[in-house]
Amino acid sequence: MIDDRKSNRQNDRIKILTVNMMNLLIWLGNTLILIQPYAKTLAPFLAGVALFVASQADKTKGFWVRLGLLSLFFWLGTWGAFNFIVQPNFAGQVAPFPAYDLFLSSLFFAGGLATYLIWLREGQPWLDARTESLTKKSSLERNKKTDVRNISDFLPPAAGKYDPTQHFKKEGFFLGLGEGGKPVYFNEERLPHVQVNGFSGSGKSVALGFLAAQCLQKGHAVAYLDPKFDEWAPFVIAEAARKAGVTFVVLDLNTPDPQINMFEGTTIGQRKELLEGGFGLTEKGGAADFYSIDDREAADKCASEYLEGDTPASLFNRYNTEFAATAKKFNGLLREMAKLPAVNAKSGIDLRKIIKDGGALYVIGSMRTTSVVRMQRMILIKIIQLCEERDRISQNPRPVVAILDEAKYHISKPFMEGLGAARDKGLSVVVAHQSLQDLRDCPADLNADAVQGAVMENCRLKIIYKAEDPKTAKWLAEKSGRIQVDDEIRRASRNAAMSEVIDDQRTIRQAERFLIDENMIMNLAFGQAVVFGNGLPGFVSTSPIPVNKNPQDLQTLAFEGDEIIKAADLI
Repeated sequence: MIDDRKSNRQNDRIKILTVNMMNLLIWLGNTLILIQPYAKTLAPFLAGVALFVASQADKTKGFWVRLGLLSLFFWLGTWGAFNFIVQPNFAGQVAPFPAYDLFLSSLFFAGGLATYLIWLREGQPWLDARTESLTKKSSLERNKKTDVRNISDFLPPAAGKYDPTQHFKKEGFFLGLGEGGKPVYFNEERLPHVQVNGFSGSGKSVALGFLAAQCLQKGHAVAYLDPKFDEWAPFVIAEAARKAGVTFVVLDLNTPDPQINMFEGTTIGQRKELLEGGFGLTEKGGAADFYSIDDREAADKCASEYLEGDTPASLFNRYNTEFAATAKKFNGLLREMAKLPAVNAKSGIDLRKIIKDGGALYVIGSMRTTSVVRMQRMILIKIIQLCEERDRISQNPRPVVAILDEAKYHISKPFMEGLGAARDKGLSVVVAHQSLQDLRDCPADLNADAVQGAVMENCRLKIIYKAEDPKTAKWLAEKSGRIQVDDEIRRASRNAAMSEVIDDQRTIRQAERFLIDENMIMNLAFGQAVVFGNGLPGFVSTSPIPVNKNPQDLQTLAFEGDEIIKAADLI
């Protein structure tokens, strides 16, 4: 069976070659009759071309078009050379040597071979490229795989600058302008947990700002925890609070003024959770847990014997001598907390009132000062506690939104354990970070895989800006799901002139790619994001809320506080 097929293919080639040669001879004969004066040169040339073409007839495409074009070009060249060079210089002269005609014919025969060889080497690839650009592709062909070199063909254009507040509405949350400039909304009364991802400068703070502004407009309480002290965020939130007619309070953990008392109005259990969670005293699952028992005992003693108006400084002054001998780690951590004036007010900013009545708390923290980072975690734990203690049976508590910029500086074990149930307590958390690795950079008493999984799975709505980390881009691409695309297969062959040409036949096969793949996520423009969890993943363009920087918005409140008793004062 196989031999029969080979024999049939060979017979077909012989037939094609025979027909081509017959047509060629007829065409040459008619041509030579018309151009008889040039037969000595043109006939050998065409013979050389024909010989090369005939030998390659079954391997080339556009046979007659190529031969016709070559012949036409040579005809014009030969005609010009004969009329302007040969006749003026050799008219009436005897040939330079007897074999002149044979030499001339051989020369032009070789020229015919060389001309077609040059065509195969240079002309055919050039013509293939022009043919490809002019070819109208099938309208039945579907999406293609992306190519990072022309990724702009797969990304919608960014919308540029606009005022997001023009698109705010009572129902739903504005997420940005989609393709065609159409506003995209998350149409629910409350935000779910939200994950905002993107490298520094990609536009994360823009999303955090307009989400906070919309929450305030809807009467929600907002706590914005900002360890890097964003250039615009406090002014955006202050302006939104003014428009909503609610309180805006700045808590600067780096200020020398007493501002808040973490333990004010708390129960024994809440105080113990604040100290253990903020100081990272929970069990880590290792041998070191044995040594932390004394530290937890010290935390329990402080929580149980707390007196109204006590501060970390007053507690340290009271128990320093005792804890220095029995719980050195706890004593050192309490001393660091007592040295931060901002958290040593006897009675300061009332977080419970902000959550009850609505308003905005803007917390300025730090990414470098360890004691301040601990206080950021403690504030978040306190917000969770205040949401949990509300009556959710006979009342409909006010929604609370905690926005965590640079989330890794806020994550603690109580927060991770409460993340799954926090929404039932009326608390929505907006987690902003740069990459998956940020979530894995967590306190020692937490499992990195568990932290990453909890954030990824509990944050139903995701706003993803440009990612620089390939692992992050890959994870997000997988999250978008797969679509069917058409993958093109073309055959390249090498001709007699050692030049590669593409066959004019192409094969389209079914393949897959992610709906939003890694190339797209890693090449988003500034302010351009992909939204997950609001139907099919789609592109949006976000823009900052236009505000003016007013220094008065950053003013902090100062209250009466305590300080550590210095050794000199004890003498």
